[in-house]
Amino acid sequence: MKNTLPMIVIAIVALGLGGAVGWYMADSSSHGTTAPESNQTGRAALDNATPLEDETEGEPAKRTDESKSRGDSKLLKEAREELAQVKKERDELAQANKELSDEASTREARITELETQLEASKQPEVSDKRLPVNFGKWDSVDGLRDANWKEIGDVYSKMGAIVKERVKAVRDGREPDPEGQKQLGELNKMLQNHLVSFFNKLPTNSGPNGQFTHPANLVNTLAGQLEAADLPLTENQIEQLGKLGDEYDKKWDALQRGYTDSTWTLEKILDESELKEWFHDEMFKVCTVQQKEAALPAEIDGIVGADFYSAGLFLNANMGMVNPVNVADTTEAKTRLREWVTARSGLSSETIDAADFLFDDWLNTLSDQLTPKSEIEANLTQCRDVIRAGRAQLTALKALSESYATTPEAKRGIAAIVPIALPQVVLPE
Repeated sequence: MKNTLPMIVIAIVALGLGGAVGWYMADSSSHGTTAPESNQTGRAALDNATPLEDETEGEPAKRTDESKSRGDSKLLKEAREELAQVKKERDELAQANKELSDEASTREARITELETQLEASKQPEVSDKRLPVNFGKWDSVDGLRDANWKEIGDVYSKMGAIVKERVKAVRDGREPDPEGQKQLGELNKMLQNHLVSFFNKLPTNSGPNGQFTHPANLVNTLAGQLEAADLPLTENQIEQLGKLGDEYDKKWDALQRGYTDSTWTLEKILDESELKEWFHDEMFKVCTVQQKEAALPAEIDGIVGADFYSAGLFLNANMGMVNPVNVADTTEAKTRLREWVTARSGLSSETIDAADFLFDDWLNTLSDQLTPKSEIEANLTQCRDVIRAGRAQLTALKALSESYATTPEAKRGIAAIVPIALPQVVLPE
């Protein structure tokens, strides 16, 4: 763009000069070969003129040469004037060319400036906001950095109060207030909108609620909740929680480096669950008794689906991650587990029969969780019990895959079992 306009002007200057010179050369040739026509009528009227027929010998030629000389002189003068005019026009065009070139350069510089400004405007604005509890790289995530943590924390407090009352009602044998469920639905919409603001920006192997339970979100929710309750974290607590967050990130990265393409999804989910439960417990150790009670009432601590700071937020039946296997007594538990695995793995009943002892080992690992319980308590599952059931299942299924699955398809079928079977002995009402 910079050189296009000057090149056009130079071409016009060259064309104009060439045309003028061509015209001059053609005109000079024409006038230089033809004598001016004699004015026979006016000659007699001229003073001291000599009639043509009275001219002496040699005079006509002399006069012709003089006339020719005068004609050539006139033409030369005109040609010089034309040439001077052409040179003037050339100089004027050259000046115009320079001015246009300068203008083109100025406009190009302006375009470059505007392009730079446009690119700068496309860059995300760097906010000076920081997370209440800042660690790692998470303050660069817009949905976290710009979140109204006090508002989100207040939603947690309101939901916690409703859930606490519902749990108490269930344990007391009362019907929970149906209005509470409606309120939970409305409040949960606010948390869903919050999740959307940072969706797919926090690492997890456990789906959307796995992102929501990332410490960068939960520890700042805690800070907002305590601020809303007039029990804010101290500077020392904020520093301790930040160090916990950094430790979580290091543990998480170490886990991811240890995985291969053959690592089972269930193993990744259990690793994440255990790591988040570790963070959950350590986070509340930093809090005072009063702060913890305000953020997480004892009545809902650790309960799947009730403790919003727990990995139980994604380890629950509603998310399809837990399949309760309720039986009337322990003698039924192995039969139900065998049926459960057969239905999901595609293995034959003969193969399952051959691996019968694996199911015994599976249940023996969970013996302390198979104490008979009421239906109410069975529905108020502790997150730690789900994780233990998942570990026992993973051990049994890996042994089944390594020793009894004879085809790649069978191995893939076993590895694809992700839901956790939760055996429970439930007393009849």
